[in-house]
This record gives sequence, structure tokens and C-alpha cells, in this order.
Amino acid sequence: MPYTIKSDGKTTIVDIQNYTLPATYQYYAAPKLDPSAFLLAKVSGWEDYNLLSGYINLYFEGTYVGKSYLNVKDTKDTLDFSLGRDENIVIERKKQKEYNTSQFIGSNRKVSFAWEISVRNKKKTPVTIVVEDQLPLSTDNQIEIEKGETPEATYDETNGILKWKFTLNSAETKKVNFSYSVKYPKDKNVYIE
Repeated sequence: MPYTIKSDGKTTIVDIQNYTLPATYQYYAAPKLDPSAFLLAKVSGWEDYNLLSGYINLYFEGTYVGKSYLNVKDTKDTLDFSLGRDENIVIERKKQKEYNTSQFIGSNRKVSFAWEISVRNKKKTPVTIVVEDQLPLSTDNQIEIEKGETPEATYDETNGILKWKFTLNSAETKKVNFSYSVKYPKDKNVYIE
């Protein structure tokens, strides 16, 4: 596109190319760290556009959502862009006190925890969301971690990550639960939660 740039010494920003990339959208949440849901755009087939690394402006539904850096050298077959928090997805992580116990077994202490994560969709459209949490891990052989009930979750033993993926219809709420117990010598101070 032809441009006229004034020679007044001021910086001028010019669009070289403007692409609208097809994307699939998915929400992500890690309520142990942040009770918000983040909208992610996953773009495949980006190789066809001959993109260069550099800063990009991100727009979603015609609204500017922020700036990001596109590094085409370190990417996979799918580009992931965060489009920020969505306040219409409400997430709450609560400890289920009635299932939490603490007991002494000989020279050891065993503490059990149960958690409930509630996800509510206040949007008028269905959404797909990935919710992650983590069970504690131990490198000390005197501290034993026992995974309890983790319905519908996939569990990665190497990093302790629990992952749920589901679709919520408009105004729908889904609750997921998980539990674990930690057995350790009673003379040790252990931070478990």
C-alpha cells in the first residue's frame, strides 16, 4: 500500500501487512496460582503466511487486547496467544474441611487434604476450558505422598500436575475434586498445601 510519510522528524508507524488468522479458542485456569480464566487462541497453519519475528498487536472481536512478541524460530506447529482474563468465567478453589484429617501413626504424622474446584460459565456461549492443579511432590524418601481420588483428571507423575478438560454450556457450573495425603516424620516441619 502506498504511504505518504511527512519529513517532520516524528516517528511514524506504518502497517506493512495485516493478517486475520483463523484460531481455535480455549480457556486455561490454574486456580492454585490465580483464580482467573485466561483465553488462549491457538493458531495452526501460520507457516503459510511467511511471518517474521517481531512485536504484534492482538485484537479479539474488534477490541485491542494487548501486545505480544512473535518468535517464529522457537514455535511449534501451533502458535498460542494469550488474550487475557475473562471475568465471565468464575473459578473458585476451596478446601473441603470435612475431608481434611491429621493423625499420628507411630513416629509419623499423616495429613490428608481434599479440594474442590468450581468453574461457572456466565457467558452466553459454550466454552472449552483446561483446569490444572498440582499434587505435592517429595524428593525426601521419608516423606510419602499418596494420591487420592482424582475423578476425570489426567495425572502426570513426573511433575504432579492434574489436568481436567471439559466444555461448559452457558450458565453451567462444573465441580471437580481431588485429594491427597502426606505421611512424614512428626519431628519434621513440612509445608504441604
